[in-house]
Amino acid sequence: MLTRRLLLGTGASAVLGPGLLGVLPDVGLPAEAASVPLARRIGLASPGLPSSEQAFRETSGALGIAPVSATFFMSWAGEPAFPADLVRGLARTRSVPVLTWEPWDPAGGPEQPAYRLARIAAGRHDAYLRRFARELRRYEGRVVLRLMHEPNGSWYPWAVGVNGNTPRDYVRAWRHVHGVLADAGARNVGLRFCVCSATVPGSPRWERYYPGDRFVDSVGVDAYNFGTSQGWSHWQSFRRLVAPTAERFAALSRRPLHVDETACAEQGGDKAAWVRGMFAHLRAHPEIRTATWFDFAKEADWRVLSSDRSLQAFRAALHA
Repeated sequence: MLTRRLLLGTGASAVLGPGLLGVLPDVGLPAEAASVPLARRIGLASPGLPSSEQAFRETSGALGIAPVSATFFMSWAGEPAFPADLVRGLARTRSVPVLTWEPWDPAGGPEQPAYRLARIAAGRHDAYLRRFARELRRYEGRVVLRLMHEPNGSWYPWAVGVNGNTPRDYVRAWRHVHGVLADAGARNVGLRFCVCSATVPGSPRWERYYPGDRFVDSVGVDAYNFGTSQGWSHWQSFRRLVAPTAERFAALSRRPLHVDETACAEQGGDKAAWVRGMFAHLRAHPEIRTATWFDFAKEADWRVLSSDRSLQAFRAALHA
C-alpha cells in the first residue's frame, strides 16, 4: 500500500498453466471467472494477519462470505521466519494466503542501500532467501508470494528509479529470487508481479522490467480511489483506475490477472455507488480473476465497514 503523495493515472488477460515452479499459482478458479460467483472472487487484506484473524473474520462475517484469499505483509528486516503455523490457521478459513514479501526495513524509507536490487541479484541476501524458501517448501500448502510489489512507484527501496535501481536490476533480482525458490523445491509457491495503477512522472514504463512469463505465475494491479481525502487526489471510478493497466497486461503477458489491492475513500463521492461500479466491472470482465479489498483505516477509511451504506452495497452485490 502506497503511503506517499503520487499522481493517480487512468488506469484481460488469458491464462497459461503454472510457471517454472510448477505450482498452482492462482487461487483455484477456472481459466476465466465468468461462471464463478462474485463471492468467490473477493479477497481481503486485513490488519493483524496472520497473527490475528479478528478483523478478517469480522469483515468476512459482515459480508457473509469466505474470502477467496487473505493478504498479509512481511518485510525482510530482521529476517523473520515464514509463520507456517499461523498461515495454516488462515488457510483453514478456505482463503488462499497471499504474502506480500517486502525487501526493506519499513522504518527506513525508500533509500536503503542494503536492499538495492543489485545487491539482491548479487546474492547478498541469499542466506535468508534460502532459509525462507525451505520454510515455504516444508509448509506444503499453497502460497501466493507477491514479491516486490508496486515497483513503478517511488515509495519502496525496490522501486525502479530510486535507491540506485534500474529496470535491468529489477529483472535480475526477481529472477534470482525465483531461482532460489526453485532450487529449494518450493513448488507450492506462486510468484505474483504487481504494479500500482498510479503514474509517477518520469519513471520507466513497467513493461521494461516485467520479469517474463517464465518467471511469473500471475500478475496484479493495486488501485485506490482516494477521492478528496488527500489534498492532491480526486474521485476516480474502479474502471478508470484498473482498465488501462489491465489492457497493458493483456498485451504483455498471458498470466492470470488480479486486482491485488483496491479500496475507496468516503470523501468526495458516493462510496456505495463506487462499490456497485466495481462489482459491475468485475462481472463484465471475468479475465480479472479476483479483487482484494484493502480493509484498513489508514490514509483514508478504506474499510468495508466505513459506513452502513458501504456494507450494504457489498452485501447486495455478493448475494444477488
